[in-house]
Amino acid sequence: MVKLVFDNVSKPGRGPVDMDVKDIFVNALRRQKTAYDQIEVQGKPTAIDSADKTIRPLWWIDPTDGVVRFGLRWGISKMTINGGYSLKVGKLKDLPSYLDALIDATQNGDFDKDLKIAQKKAKRK
Repeated sequence: MVKLVFDNVSKPGRGPVDMDVKDIFVNALRRQKTAYDQIEVQGKPTAIDSADKTIRPLWWIDPTDGVVRFGLRWGISKMTINGGYSLKVGKLKDLPSYLDALIDATQNGDFDKDLKIAQKKAKRK
């Protein structure tokens, strides 16, 4: 079981993120789980065509240390969570656990501040 540790401290006067924003991010993470499941079946990393769009895997094996990393994105833009652009997963087989942990943390409001920032940056482009 993967345990992500976050705190719920935010700046005073800031309200929670709209559920639509959380839902968008959670759905994107769930699509990544679908892509992972398909790759497990096919045995190779490729873009997966789903009913609504092509799902491109957002994870890669870092050539410097052989560790699997998951890229954090809001649409086509990089986003940061707790100051980082990627999540260090370790092994590919651990990816679904990390995605579940990210989904739970998002639904619990742990990334509200980061999601607001990502949404504002995306609107400026």
